[in-house]
Amino acid sequence: MVLTSSFAPRSSRLKRCLGLCLVFCLSLSLAACSGNDEESQEVSTPSYPPLQALGQITVTIGQFLDFAATNDRLYVAAGFDGLRIVDTRDLMSPRQVGAVPQPTSGGNAQVVAVAVTASTLVVSVYPGCSGFCQLSRGELRFYDLASPNEPRYLATLSTAAYAFAVDGSTVFALGPPSGFSSGSSVSILRAIDVSTPSSPRLLSTIDVANARRLVKQGNRLILGFSERLGGSPGLQVVDVANPSTPAIVDVLGTPSLDFGTNDVVADSDAIFSASGTAEIRSYSTTGSLVSPITTPLTYNASGVALSGSLLLVSQADSGVAVFRRGAGGSVSLQTSFSVDGVSLAVATLPGYGVARVAEVRASGTLIRPERLVFFALPR
Repeated sequence: MVLTSSFAPRSSRLKRCLGLCLVFCLSLSLAACSGNDEESQEVSTPSYPPLQALGQITVTIGQFLDFAATNDRLYVAAGFDGLRIVDTRDLMSPRQVGAVPQPTSGGNAQVVAVAVTASTLVVSVYPGCSGFCQLSRGELRFYDLASPNEPRYLATLSTAAYAFAVDGSTVFALGPPSGFSSGSSVSILRAIDVSTPSSPRLLSTIDVANARRLVKQGNRLILGFSERLGGSPGLQVVDVANPSTPAIVDVLGTPSLDFGTNDVVADSDAIFSASGTAEIRSYSTTGSLVSPITTPLTYNASGVALSGSLLLVSQADSGVAVFRRGAGGSVSLQTSFSVDGVSLAVATLPGYGVARVAEVRASGTLIRPERLVFFALPR
């Protein structure tokens, strides 16, 4: 009878309702899982063979002087080619996705260094270069990174820098003194508060060694200087636990009177440096600086970078050498890989590495254009 279903037992109707609910919830769950799969596919990281040259980018007239990374963007200080923005999601085919014009009242603007905080891009520019760049007349320009491909200009500080280190909202800028001359044995270290990036605030300045590289290690900055013009390669240590009152706490070696570079990297276990000679120097991080462990090389080392237990060294025609780190700062050669040119510098960034590469004429001189060669790091 047609009235039977209307007067069906309550337990039977409850079972049918529960069944329908189960089917509905299951369909929602499957849809959610499907959506999560799609999202995971979108953000999945491609797998690359580690420690071999992958993709590259090239500049025309400039040089790759510095780079800083955030997420999947690489910000490149490319000298007279300005500031370039590179999408690094595909290391086989990195591509330029933007540039930041650097206005100048005359001559050319040379971009020499770059740093990235959580939301701010800092660019060191020497405007008005015409044959010679007056380093003491440089500027630091600050940009908002809300749109990573189109940084928005915020502010300028009238001070120069050729290297940066970042600690949260504090940027440490290493640059020339006022009235710079090539005979100066002094650089200036400036601590700048960028917590309000539209109004960067100078916290302190201190005279330091004539270095061209610095790296943050805990509450210290390690500066590397070279042996050119009467110096000897070494390090200087600056305590920056309070950025408003930095203090030199240690030095080993004799600061140079010239621009020679002593590249330096550090972590909590050791400090490594290279200054263009056929050796790597390793320093202990405990106690005062003492004479380093010296590891002889077959080729000159112009740059160093760290990746976990590995030390990467740019070695001119030999490409990039990879050393396994041991106890007490010792290193042993594991492998090397070619970058099809002269490896001038190497750096490791979140998830990948880059090597700065130039070509060589038959006479042995380096020629442009330079290339930036990307490679994957071991996982």
